[in-house]
Amino acid sequence: MEIQKLEDLNWLEEWSGREIPDLVLNLSPEVIHVVRKFIEESYEAKIQVVKKAILANEVTLKFIPNFISIHILKNFIEPEMAALIAETLSLDLTMPIIKGLDVEYISQSMVYLKAEVSAEILLKLENFKIQKILDRILKLNPLKVLDILHHIPETKKKYVSVSLSVDQFQNIHLSETRKKILNEWSTKTF
Repeated sequence: MEIQKLEDLNWLEEWSGREIPDLVLNLSPEVIHVVRKFIEESYEAKIQVVKKAILANEVTLKFIPNFISIHILKNFIEPEMAALIAETLSLDLTMPIIKGLDVEYISQSMVYLKAEVSAEILLKLENFKIQKILDRILKLNPLKVLDILHHIPETKKKYVSVSLSVDQFQNIHLSETRKKILNEWSTKTF
């Protein structure tokens, strides 16, 4: 049961992008699991409607030149919505657009993107851009950087660079998983 509690807490941390309140940490494993399932099911039910609308526009997007899509995104689409679009559409379709966006917009969007999708996107970008994006996310939401780094495959870690130090997380409660990631990446020897 402890393993399930740890998995549920890790999921809640990544999903919220924040520290887990002590009150939640002290709940029984059963209650934490019920809360996680409730949040997952409620969120997925509501988000499916939005994803359906995004998918309906996928065909149209294929015919819009990338420079126009980039202009529309930067000027009319909030980073939160861009994250949802990136999660919904195929990376084959969105990567040429993502590559044309500036570091600031990508960073702001990745704060709202699922950590595993962020990691996948980062690994398709140029190395110099990866570090700039991670360093910017570190300023926007330091916990998100740890969550993203958690999803970088062992074989790809040598291509990822970020300026991490334990001092940056001094006043933040870190789960064991996040502590492990911080220690691994702040003393990076990949």
